[in-house]
Amino acid sequence: MENGIKFSINIDRLFRYHLIGIGVLAVAHLFTVAAYQLYGFGTMKGVTPFLSLENEGNLPTLFSTFALFLLSGACMACAKVAQGKERTFWMVLTGAFLFLAVDESTSFHEIISVMLERSIHASGAFSRAWVIPYGIGAIIFGALTLRPLLRLPPRTRNGLFIAGCMYVVGAICFEMLESVIKYGTAETRLLRSLSYAFFVLCEEMLEMLGVALALRTCLLHLMGRARILNLTVGAGATAH
Repeated sequence: MENGIKFSINIDRLFRYHLIGIGVLAVAHLFTVAAYQLYGFGTMKGVTPFLSLENEGNLPTLFSTFALFLLSGACMACAKVAQGKERTFWMVLTGAFLFLAVDESTSFHEIISVMLERSIHASGAFSRAWVIPYGIGAIIFGALTLRPLLRLPPRTRNGLFIAGCMYVVGAICFEMLESVIKYGTAETRLLRSLSYAFFVLCEEMLEMLGVALALRTCLLHLMGRARILNLTVGAGATAH
């Protein structure tokens, strides 16, 4: 009989609540965009900056930070039940998601962006210059973790791969598209504003959905390995 604190997590229910939270934030973002573009409302006494997906240090930031911390914790749990090189892989993921959580909460990438913009005079798609070092880092990280990723069970491997692609495409590729739209001059002001808001929504949704899928994938992987957790799918589980 194993010792330890036992508790239950219903993976399907957690994933469903996670998606509902993402949906609520998406609707709130669209509400702020519509209020400004259609009715000319500004900050609405702080409501717009608090709910907008574009802003930092608000409700969406708190949501994303918490989700990334949860994902980092799930990866650490996977590392504890893994062995050999697989444990190293999960510890690397733990550190990566922990870094992203801290970066999300502190906007560290914006500080890097300001420093780079002053030194290299970035423009166009690279106007937000942080995408350069982070993009290079993503490529290096992907290359270094590809082999251990391929050794994982198919469900875990595919889930993490898809989640990672979603996150990177949202965080970097759509960020670059936003820069092109925001600093471009070809479209009318209204069209540029609406296009920009749309790409912001796509960026943040891809990031959040990528994290949600990665968290679900890690918990499903852990379900088959752990012995001190009662992880379930489908019907609800009770804590014990």
